[in-house]
Amino acid sequence: MNRGALEGIRVLDLGRFLAAPWAGVLMAELGAEVIRLERPGGESDRKLGLTALDGQGMSFHVANLNKKAITLDIRQPRGWDILRRLVGYSDIVLENFSPGGAELAGISYETMQEMRSDIIYVSVSGFGNSGPYAQRLAFDPIVKAMSGTMSITGFPGSPPARDGSPWVDFVTPTNAVVGALAALYHREKTGEGQMIEAAMIDSALVIACRVFVDYMVRGVVREQMGNQSPYASQNAYQTRDGWMFLATIQAIWKRFCRLIERDDLVTDPRFETDALRFENRAELDQIIQAWMGDKTSEEVSRLLEKARVPHGPVNDGPKVAADPHFRAREMIVELDYPGGEFPGKKLAVPGVPIKLSKTPGKVKSPAPKVGQDNEAIYCGLLGLSRAELDELRAEGIV
Repeated sequence: MNRGALEGIRVLDLGRFLAAPWAGVLMAELGAEVIRLERPGGESDRKLGLTALDGQGMSFHVANLNKKAITLDIRQPRGWDILRRLVGYSDIVLENFSPGGAELAGISYETMQEMRSDIIYVSVSGFGNSGPYAQRLAFDPIVKAMSGTMSITGFPGSPPARDGSPWVDFVTPTNAVVGALAALYHREKTGEGQMIEAAMIDSALVIACRVFVDYMVRGVVREQMGNQSPYASQNAYQTRDGWMFLATIQAIWKRFCRLIERDDLVTDPRFETDALRFENRAELDQIIQAWMGDKTSEEVSRLLEKARVPHGPVNDGPKVAADPHFRAREMIVELDYPGGEFPGKKLAVPGVPIKLSKTPGKVKSPAPKVGQDNEAIYCGLLGLSRAELDELRAEGIV
């Protein structure tokens, strides 16, 4: 049995909702022991959005795979003492408290350093810990709007629009994990811990960089283009039974012209370069739509694949769920519900996006129930007796 690449690393996860907890999922899938700490009774993010059969939100399930869960009231002196001991046994602390929240709760980087001098402290936030907006609250669409990406999303003349997936909430924790792994490597060499910042606005600005780069370097203000792009000829075209997204660039354009038996388009002055094809995209769209419109999506895909032209169907939920490639890549995983509830029913979650040949990651367990690992952590890791744990429960500390 392969060991996870991060086996032996323990993460104390104080994250909530999505932007920080997903960092914990990635590390847990790669073998780390990730312990989610929440107040007695559980946190509000367990009920966010559409719920699964067990009443926990699907967003919560996605953001807490493979984790253990304990409860602890760190506002009480005995709870604080237990936290100190937990940090002493941990390699990484992960948090995304609102601005100033970590300091108010007494769990800032400086405080964690006092508990363990070489701790790696990962802070995920909306706007970072410095700058004029450091005290602002943020959600995924807010930073998308501020980064400029919302100004170019949608079709010309339409109101500003967010795209349908919270990519900032996933990219930011991925950056946090990269930072944490770099910090682990640095600690291995020097014995030093450090703090990692991953701000949502920073992640969004990197992905939306063309908005400000094109303006600052060339004076170009990018506008809404729908499905089009000045870098490639691309759009979604209607087939007889669906929609197909097609993209051509440079030599791929010539292959596409041969496929549709229109070699004349290669030398057509309107379409000789990527820039000209973008400029004359209305005429080009008519030509491509005319070729595609009387064919099924399967027929179109078969022809385009044979010609080595990039393309893909515009899938909805049922089509994504049925796609054999996603199953072959183990990117759609079905788990039993925690505790064996709802026999015969499965919980669909995303698979491991990082593939390692020697130490592959794995989705092993669904999101934990509230406090399901209290006994294992408190009695096993910290060495408390059952009587002590019962006492902590009676006092509302766990």
